[in-house]
Amino acid sequence: MENSNILSYILLTPFIGALVVLFFNKNKDNIIKYFGLAVSVVAFILSLFLYFNFDPKNGSFQFVEKFSWVQNLHISYHVGIDGISLLLILLTTFLTPLTLLSSWKAINHKVKEFTF
Repeated sequence: MENSNILSYILLTPFIGALVVLFFNKNKDNIIKYFGLAVSVVAFILSLFLYFNFDPKNGSFQFVEKFSWVQNLHISYHVGIDGISLLLILLTTFLTPLTLLSSWKAINHKVKEFTF
């Protein structure tokens, strides 16, 4: 799949979610936990889109995104995945909500920092 923005969405979802957590009141532990879990589940759902649309017979990079960022310095943004990268993205996005859920009762201090 060429010129899909799904990889950028998967990269930006946890980043933007972490920035939003910074603005939460640190005393609102439940809201922080639920929000962190929701953001991580959204990232996992987006990664499922990669899995179901990945073509294993295609040996080249898929879901490729490329654009010039700073032309004078020849800096560009270029991402894409192969089969191993797909599995690592799925593993990471699957384990993040599980980690947050497994620490639900164990983390009582600095919940905001942990979720961030």
